[in-house]
Amino acid sequence: MRRASYILAGLALMAAAVATAGGRELDTYRANRGKIEQPAVALARRAVEIRLGIKPTQPAPPCGSLLKSKAAVFVTISKNGRRRGCKGSFEPATQRLCDEIARAAVGAATMDVRYRPLRSSELKDVIFSVSIVGAPRQVRDAGQYPPGRYGLLLRSGSKSGVLLPGEAKTRSWRLAEAKRQAGVKSGEQFELYIFEAVTFAEHPSSRRMKP
Repeated sequence: MRRASYILAGLALMAAAVATAGGRELDTYRANRGKIEQPAVALARRAVEIRLGIKPTQPAPPCGSLLKSKAAVFVTISKNGRRRGCKGSFEPATQRLCDEIARAAVGAATMDVRYRPLRSSELKDVIFSVSIVGAPRQVRDAGQYPPGRYGLLLRSGSKSGVLLPGEAKTRSWRLAEAKRQAGVKSGEQFELYIFEAVTFAEHPSSRRMKP
């Protein structure tokens, strides 16, 4: 049974690698940061405003060409410099990046079990970040990959822990936190994967509530 579970986990990661942005795709997002950043974070905030009832449900604005591609994404909500919620996946559930951003944003606001659901009164104080993630690559030792550039995915059977690039300041804390998130106990086996991401974040002025 244990061997079968590892085989299934491996197949899932292979599928994720096919659906997740590769190095060239990430370079495209990096090169077009000026065109993508504001629409991407605005999509995330708008999805949460609608979910919390601040804005009426209405047809989504058209996706720009760079947001129509299929890609994996994580959305992070921060408040006072600390994470307030985060959701995402290495396996996109939708066909378009703009839809994936909205889905992850609502999940970060309402479904991250580590935090209480976001309240509408907090929206003026939080910052939305959108991270388009590259395909995870298995490594024996993540210590040689700087945390500012590489995120870490730790898997142990059906359990997992994820830290996005830049969330950890040191390699040792990154590994320890991934273990903690996954609930990995001393002596328990696990696998490590590193990945890159392109992250877009709101600017303080964009947090203001708009009618």
